Amino acid sequence: MTDIIKLAGFNSKVVVFFKNYLTNRVTTYSWNHFSLPPFPASMGVGQESALSLVLSALYLAPILYLFE
Repeated sequence: MTDIIKLAGFNSKVVVFFKNYLTNRVTTYSWNHFSLPPFPASMGVGQESALSLVLSALYLAPILYLFE
């Protein structure tokens, strides 16, 4: 993800921010009354995060160039 942010031309401070933000994260999955124990999440942000939409758009942007 940080490579995509670099290619998009963002300042190096923004790249470092996202690198730090996206590391050492854990997640868990729950459904009904069952929950998995937390496990490492190497990519992504939580659905409730305001950054979720921004990062999704940045992640998909290079694919859109294939259709030009």
